[in-house]
Amino acid sequence: MSDVTSLPARGPDVPGCLDYSFDLDVGELACGHRVITRGICLHGGALVLRYEFAPGVTAGEERRTGLLFDADYDAYVPTSYDGAMLGAMARLEGGATTAGSRSFPLPPPQARRVWFDFFAAGDDGNEHRVSRLTIDLASGQAWIEK
Repeated sequence: MSDVTSLPARGPDVPGCLDYSFDLDVGELACGHRVITRGICLHGGALVLRYEFAPGVTAGEERRTGLLFDADYDAYVPTSYDGAMLGAMARLEGGATTAGSRSFPLPPPQARRVWFDFFAAGDDGNEHRVSRLTIDLASGQAWIEK
């Protein structure tokens, strides 16, 4: 688990809706940018993962590199998740952080934990798992496994 005191403060674009709030560094998923997960929000039939790139991203960097990373999601119980997700990013102005989000289907009501595996593209052109974020939905605790 990362030392929270070494993480950048939450930027102004992280929304207030965080049903489960945490600040965990999942690693460098895009060249020169770490991804800090800030929490999840359960609303509108979706589980929304909130994160920030640190340092923040400029429009030029996004055009050059795409800043793409993959995240798999599951709930330790059967789900209808088919691998599709929606994502969004805040203004690409650089700075300390740039907020982003990924939306997934809500976990089934009987789910007690959810997990996200994060992948980055390697120099060999293949994706490599960087870390797993697990969230205990009963206690609200979250942790990273590298």
